[in-house]
Amino acid sequence: MKSWPGSQYRLYRMNRAFREEGIRKGRNTGKAILTNTGLSTYNKGSNREESGAMGVDKRYELFCELLKTMDEGVDAIDEYDSLLHDYQGTILYQAESQIIKAVGDQPGITASELSREFHKTNSACSQLIRKLKKKEWIRQERNEKNNREYNLYLTDEGKVIYKKHEDFENACYERTYHMLDEISEEEMRTYIRIQNQLNRAFKLDVEESRQLSGNGGAD
Repeated sequence: MKSWPGSQYRLYRMNRAFREEGIRKGRNTGKAILTNTGLSTYNKGSNREESGAMGVDKRYELFCELLKTMDEGVDAIDEYDSLLHDYQGTILYQAESQIIKAVGDQPGITASELSREFHKTNSACSQLIRKLKKKEWIRQERNEKNNREYNLYLTDEGKVIYKKHEDFENACYERTYHMLDEISEEEMRTYIRIQNQLNRAFKLDVEESRQLSGNGGAD
């Protein structure tokens, strides 16, 4: 079996975070600001001649379909993340298994580092760590350089859970990989190029929102 990378759905969760934090104006009303395409404003109720050629309309419809398809995938991932999973007899939520994987991948990682990695509050992350410590899957050692921090490690039982999670994740990856057997390498490269451009747009949305928050929001 191949060794599959990281968390299978981290990219999709990241995209959802970008889009929810950013300003995605009027997607459900048929209006959008399309600065990256050179269009100023598109309104489905406006005159076709004013909004551009029919080819532009079809391109915009494809763009909307692309975002809708992405949303459907992310919604499925969000639901998956909220459910319990069976790791060869060990039942865990996704958030718990993510912490175990991160500690197993990076022995000695701290709670604050986990919080930044998973974009969680320190309180939420600490609550998960306490839960896993209570199950005796994670142990902590005081940081020699900073007495206020603890380094996290897997216990022997935690390492067993880590291996179960790894096997489970590899099986998920392999199934998804083979579901794309009919997709060519060139099509994959095209998808990656499109996704990278979308990620740039999402990050611009995030930056605009952060600037808005920094200015105190709307009047």
